[in-house]
Amino acid sequence: MKNWLKQSYAQKIMAIGILILALYLLRHVINLILLTFIFTYLFHTIYSVLGNRTNIYPKFALLLVYGTFVSLIGFIGYKYAPIIVKQIGDIFMQISDFRLTDYEENIHPTLYEALVGLDIGHYVRELGNKVLTSIAGISSFVLQVLIALVLSFFFILDKERILLFLKKFEFSKVDFLYKYYKEFGQNFLNTFGKVVQVQIIIAAANAVLSFIGLWIIGFPQLLGLTIMIFFLGLIPVAGVIISLVPLSIIAFQIGGVVKVLHVLVMVMVVHAVENYFLNPKLYSLKMKLPIFFTFAILIISEHIMGVWGLLLGIPLFMFALDMLKVPTEGKDE
Repeated sequence: MKNWLKQSYAQKIMAIGILILALYLLRHVINLILLTFIFTYLFHTIYSVLGNRTNIYPKFALLLVYGTFVSLIGFIGYKYAPIIVKQIGDIFMQISDFRLTDYEENIHPTLYEALVGLDIGHYVRELGNKVLTSIAGISSFVLQVLIALVLSFFFILDKERILLFLKKFEFSKVDFLYKYYKEFGQNFLNTFGKVVQVQIIIAAANAVLSFIGLWIIGFPQLLGLTIMIFFLGLIPVAGVIISLVPLSIIAFQIGGVVKVLHVLVMVMVVHAVENYFLNPKLYSLKMKLPIFFTFAILIISEHIMGVWGLLLGIPLFMFALDMLKVPTEGKDE
């Protein structure tokens, strides 16, 4: 048994098994773990850039980064949160109240029959009701965000001591676990962390551009729609399609088919900017995945992880490809 445990592949299997068991046991706090990781990665990146480009004392720089973020969130929360919550509620109430029969005379009979057969109204109302139910549990999510912020702050503040403590395992009887988890963690940061960071930047850029486009078109509830577009923008590829559904319904209600066409043109322009400018500038790791695989990964990861699966499924898949040494860069064949 001891000889078997000394073999490299056996040690690797054991390390993976322990990691899977740990994740299973911690499944009830996985939201907190993921939020803490994301905050730690993003704030550490900002903190490192600030520290490298200025002569600010490190701990003061960290306090400045977190203080600025908390102050900004506090200001937005105090001034705009009630407006945003009301607008999001109004948006989904508007979508939930959508009845195709109210617009029968404005739609070509053939198209109307096809849409009635699909029963789009039922699915739209169901989606709206689910979102409204989720909004009711937002207080517990806000608490998790606050705890994750505090944990990430103390992790970055005490990073050197944490790393020194973990390094002690390199000279223990489970040194092979330290070796594999260190390599695993470095690869995780180099792929998963970077992809998540880029997704957030692109989603924010899309939200700003969409806000401008919707303002030009003449949409109501701009703040609520912008927040919705930002979070849907975190979902690769599918987020665009999902966001088109509520936007098209609202456009049809306020201006008919012409407004729907305006929305489609706006979305095409925004995502042309993303595909031809933002992606090439931001991605050091190009995601060369066929659309079929992208949707398959999103469906499977959503089934396993829920909403987190939609946001993290693609980055986790890219991380798995990196661990297996599958090339992810270069031109498509």
